[in-house]
Amino acid sequence: MRVLLKAWMVYLVVLALYLSAGENASAWEIDESASVRQVIDGELLDASPVGTVRLADINAPDVGEPGYVAARDGLSSMVLNQQVFFDVDDLNRTDILGRLVCVVYVRHNATHLRNVNQALIDLGLADLVDFVNEFDPTTWTLYVYHPESAGPSGTFDILWPTVAVATVAGIGLAYVLVRPRKRRPS
Repeated sequence: MRVLLKAWMVYLVVLALYLSAGENASAWEIDESASVRQVIDGELLDASPVGTVRLADINAPDVGEPGYVAARDGLSSMVLNQQVFFDVDDLNRTDILGRLVCVVYVRHNATHLRNVNQALIDLGLADLVDFVNEFDPTTWTLYVYHPESAGPSGTFDILWPTVAVATVAGIGLAYVLVRPRKRRPS
């Protein structure tokens, strides 16, 4: 009976981890995809067919300011002539100049996308500025898992891998906690 009780307790802990991971894990989505034609500066790019895009929640140096060339070149090295994926701000969609406000992702490898906004911050090429929009940059990670193809809704779902990892870890933990103890010979 105690073994069964321990197994249920582990199951509930794993379920709680799964539910709390779901809030942050599903916080991003892919709304648009485009090819980058031009990088304007460290926070603006022109992509076909969506037009001018402003990277959300970052501030890079403007023309004539120290660091401008490094920020522009850093963004260029990540996205120029690349297929990129946009998580468009659902709150406002565009800024006051009509530019699409997005978190930008670029393919890193076969299993992950790289968060370009976070990469620019990590490289010291842009500063984090939490503007009024749907995004919470404190929850960003540099890489996000994505399946090979988009789902029927056109969004990438990172909840399942998070659940799978938590479940596998939970099973391992459950095994350790509920396996019977070997009796020592008397």
